[in-house]
Amino acid sequence: MRWVSGKDETSVAMRLHNILNLDPEEPIFLAENSFSDLKQAPLTEKYLEELEGLGDISSTRPVQLVDRNDCAPIALAVYVHSQGFDHWLVLTNIISKDGCFGERVRALACNCAEEIETDAKSLREAVVEYYSIFLRNQWLCESCA
Repeated sequence: MRWVSGKDETSVAMRLHNILNLDPEEPIFLAENSFSDLKQAPLTEKYLEELEGLGDISSTRPVQLVDRNDCAPIALAVYVHSQGFDHWLVLTNIISKDGCFGERVRALACNCAEEIETDAKSLREAVVEYYSIFLRNQWLCESCA
């Protein structure tokens, strides 16, 4: 199934919820502990390796975000159980621009992921909003990842 997210992704929910077509009540987390961590993306790399080790990720309800301008994967969201609860984990290369990210996500997503078109600008804005909200509320911590 392919969804095309709207250009105006503003509402009470975080933009990440809107881009991924998720209920605003669904817990959602970016893999990295801070915006600056997105430059090297060590946790994104760790989680990608774990997912690659699983092989079939269909049980994680994967959602692949694809840039509508060049059809390149720019994020992968998976539904996981961690820290005692179920939540969405979002892996992205929107800041790091890791050249292998898209290829790895495509291989993982195969035919089991929902694909959603958006644009890189909207995803960057959603990432900035996410870290702004989490920083303001003091929800960011090393052990929360």
